[in-house]
Amino acid sequence: MNQMEILLVDDEKYTLQLLEKIFRAEAYEIHSARSGMEALQLLETVHPDLIILDIIMPEMNGLEVLQKLKLNENTRYIPVIALTSRQDLDMKLTVLKDGALDYITKPFQKDELVYRVRNFLEYTQYAGTGNSQWDIFDKIFPDKSEWLSPKSSSECQFGYTFPQAAEALECSEIEVFGKLDQWVIDGLLAKQYYDSVLLCPACDHYNITMHDVCPHCYAGVERGGALHCRHCHSSIDEPVSQFKCLNCGKESQRTALRTKKIFSYKLVKNKADVEKNAVLDAVEESLLSKALEETGVSYIDENAFRQRVHKEIDRAKHGNYYLTVMSIRINNLSEITQKHGHPLSLKLMKTIVLVIKKFMRKFDVISFNSHQHIMLLLPQMHFNMAKILAEKIQSYFEKINQEVDLVLRLASYPEDGYDENEVLAMLDLGIEVLQERYMPS
Repeated sequence: MNQMEILLVDDEKYTLQLLEKIFRAEAYEIHSARSGMEALQLLETVHPDLIILDIIMPEMNGLEVLQKLKLNENTRYIPVIALTSRQDLDMKLTVLKDGALDYITKPFQKDELVYRVRNFLEYTQYAGTGNSQWDIFDKIFPDKSEWLSPKSSSECQFGYTFPQAAEALECSEIEVFGKLDQWVIDGLLAKQYYDSVLLCPACDHYNITMHDVCPHCYAGVERGGALHCRHCHSSIDEPVSQFKCLNCGKESQRTALRTKKIFSYKLVKNKADVEKNAVLDAVEESLLSKALEETGVSYIDENAFRQRVHKEIDRAKHGNYYLTVMSIRINNLSEITQKHGHPLSLKLMKTIVLVIKKFMRKFDVISFNSHQHIMLLLPQMHFNMAKILAEKIQSYFEKINQEVDLVLRLASYPEDGYDENEVLAMLDLGIEVLQERYMPS
């Protein structure tokens, strides 16, 4: 894999040194500039994969640098993340309008900055390929209108494989599943249900056989007229089903087995769509963040929300109760913003936050994720009760504004997963075949 390059531009010596330390630790090749003019001169000899650009600088500020980058054919397509100490909405929107694909406010959180940079760079290169993501898509989806379906394989760990995708990505058959699912979460692929397989809880292998055992001592049973235990010799009316993994030999009960859903995939976006939507998403994120702040609703960030879901699922397991997570988004916010402007969009965001607040319990938790979905954690709430709540929220909001396309999705423990990764992945995917179940009627 070629080492990816980042150009850091900041007039503050301490901030520049801190950024250099952070990204060198992530194994990126770093170029640094203390001014906008120095950055433009450096770009005559280097072509970085990403630019992190301070906005407030003397002489030539970051906005002027952005404008000059967009006028140069050699630099106009280099993605830029803007750094700004100003947190007002107008500045954020100006930065995005002038060509930055994202922004980070100072003082920044190290992990947030690292994750955003990593996500941007993953759009342009994958380990061992040296090809752009769009070159890879051309190989995986030669016919853009066709679904990519898995092939049955007794050699593969999950019993299915995507040989075409594995070859294009030059990765293992198992790694392919994670990459395809990530592209669905990123909004590049659509996904539809294909099959489900049971996996061993010890080695995640599909090669499992079932046999009956004694419910008293879990030894094998003999079938000769009436069932008898081979070990304790007791008569058995209803044996217990036991599952044995032929890969590692582990014996498990049905409740311990993992369920792996297998899907088909289809390309739904092209490169131009993604570049346009990256800007729109960043605008929506700034509107949502401001709406939460101005309404006085306490919320936690995405990482803290994930940790909280993990904690609540552990509690649910020990207490034998349910848990549901809800995501809410104005699906046509971009169109409303373009038609009516940012003030109305902000007003709509604030309205929906206040509607959600009206129905929240004291111990419910609110957050928003990188896809600008408002997230609600609903401990001790069954899916059916959460669906009633979703219907109330949608009905209440429709009375206020019928122009808005409000999308609500639900995922619950244990129906949709046994840990936070499975539950949140099901929520993120927004799978077409499940939307009838998830969308309030």
